[in-house]
Amino acid sequence: MSTKEFPVLLGAKYFVIGKTIGIYIAAELAVATISSGLSASSNTDTNLGFTAGAGIKQGPVDLRFQLFSPSFKDFSNLHSAMITLGVDIFGI
Repeated sequence: MSTKEFPVLLGAKYFVIGKTIGIYIAAELAVATISSGLSASSNTDTNLGFTAGAGIKQGPVDLRFQLFSPSFKDFSNLHSAMITLGVDIFGI
């Protein structure tokens, strides 16, 4: 049995401290396509999900903690907690 997931995310950041550098909160909407099952008989489902988190940006470096749920229908099915580290290459 295998599970495959392909989320497409669109979101926004709001800086609580600072204008473009500092502490922020973030939220994203996700369209998540999830396939599960055996290759001969797989089930595919498309859900509207979300992420919510907070982070800190210092210069081009962005560190964020966020929670991801692939479905608004079932909040008890939290999919993952993530920590991401990114670099803004266009802001360098």
